Amino acid sequence: MKASFRLGRVMGIEIGIHVSWLIIFALLTWSLAAAYYPQLYPGWGSLTYWTLGVLSSLLLFASVLAHELGHSWVAIGMTSRSRASPCLSSAAPPTSPRRRKHPPVSCLWP
Repeated sequence: MKASFRLGRVMGIEIGIHVSWLIIFALLTWSLAAAYYPQLYPGWGSLTYWTLGVLSSLLLFASVLAHELGHSWVAIGMTSRSRASPCLSSAAPPTSPRRRKHPPVSCLWP
């Protein structure tokens, strides 16, 4: 699946957004602005709800991007080649694995 919109490169990793993410962004923003925030905080203005909806959606997408970049950076450190999926879903498996320098990292807690 190829990226619909290329955003650039971060430390050698191509970043792109598939068109499905734009649809999800719009639906999530609308859902938060039209239903969730008005129920949680009644009496606020419509512009406030929509601003919170957009900001919340952007923060979610930024956290997914940071998460996936983390996968890619770990994969780059363990393999000779790695690439991020254009739809930001996961780091693709390496094409030619080599010996690992470090044990696999699964979490920060013991």
